[in-house]
Amino acid sequence: MEGLFPTFICILSNLKNLDLSQNNLTGVIPSCVSNLKSLSNLDVSNNNFHGPLPLIPKNVLSFLDLSNNKLRGKNSIEMGKILSSIDTIVLSDNELSGPIPFSMCSKVNRIIDLSNNKLSGIIPTSIGYCTKLLSLNFGHNNLTGNVPDVLGQALSLTFLQLNDNNLDGVPLGFISKFQRLEVLNLAKNKFEGSIPTAFGSLEYLQILSLRFNKFNGSIPEEITHLQPLQILDISHNHLTGLIPKKIGNLTRLISRPEGTQPLLNYGAGDLKLQMVIKGIVTQLLKVFHYTSGVDLSCNTFSGNIPEEIGLLKALSTLNLSHNQLSGIIPQECRKYERIPKGLHFDTLSGDGSAYINNSLLCGDFTNNTCEGDKRSNSTDNNSPNEGYEDDQNDAKDKLLLYAIVALGFAVGFWGLFFVLLIKKEKWWFG
Repeated sequence: MEGLFPTFICILSNLKNLDLSQNNLTGVIPSCVSNLKSLSNLDVSNNNFHGPLPLIPKNVLSFLDLSNNKLRGKNSIEMGKILSSIDTIVLSDNELSGPIPFSMCSKVNRIIDLSNNKLSGIIPTSIGYCTKLLSLNFGHNNLTGNVPDVLGQALSLTFLQLNDNNLDGVPLGFISKFQRLEVLNLAKNKFEGSIPTAFGSLEYLQILSLRFNKFNGSIPEEITHLQPLQILDISHNHLTGLIPKKIGNLTRLISRPEGTQPLLNYGAGDLKLQMVIKGIVTQLLKVFHYTSGVDLSCNTFSGNIPEEIGLLKALSTLNLSHNQLSGIIPQECRKYERIPKGLHFDTLSGDGSAYINNSLLCGDFTNNTCEGDKRSNSTDNNSPNEGYEDDQNDAKDKLLLYAIVALGFAVGFWGLFFVLLIKKEKWWFG
């Protein structure tokens, strides 16, 4: 469907559900929508609406999705009061600016997604009024300051995404209160200090992303107790020390779980996450229950790679690059021993420097021949001069063949000559 918002809808006073999503509608959302006093669900997501946030019915809506449009303007105090009465608020992927309204939170709110906008300022302390929150997403904005401790009153919080902002300080001293938390994404901020050991108390945590911050110190061993953890990304920090041996305790990464269902954000859209895969920052459009990865790159970890990392058979992405690791690759990882061919690997290190001192690697860019290559070459390349000797033998065989042919020709020719000569003599004297 194309064109403008169909204004005839505004006279449908008993309308409860309005879904115009996934169309090519343009223009502004008319103010007459506020006349729909019975409206409970309003979804106009994934269109091309622009202009300010629309006036919406007060104290009736339970679901509002205006995401993926081109809505602009600042969230007014009045709008904040209206939003505070809505269960699910999804305003992501627009061009909203200004601060988050102080008046927007209440016990009614369960899902708030303001991600991918141009919001600025601090996270208001009124967030503490949202005590029933299940999912909070302020990612990809320009927010600054600390995360207020009053957020810890949302004891049922399951998804918390504050990534890609300018938040700072020591994060979430109250994190242990979120005993139902499954996703914690604090990536690309300015958090500092040690990674809180309290993260290890989140027994349902499946995704932990702290990449691109200023964390220092070592990896808390408590994190290795998180059996459901399937994605651990602490890359691009200032972390030091050894990689803990108990990393092999991450049960979810030992065997791949069954099922192909994506990890959903409580009806507020699919969970999206960035990871570095094959050296490229990749936006995971969908995160499934079997999606897995460990990224410890771009820190200052030292020592050996623990053998226990070889137990993580379900791991699909492992990045330990740009550290100060030493020693050899553990024997347990030998099944990953050959360097594959292809664009990603051929351009990784044209001179082979990326593979120096990895004695268990074989294949291109190394001096080590793989076992399969040894067996296939054993009959052809037993010695450096074998190819030359084979060429010589072939030449001798050809010469012998030519000699035999020439000899046969000579014998046949001269034999025929002598027969004719004898017959001629008999005729001459006969």
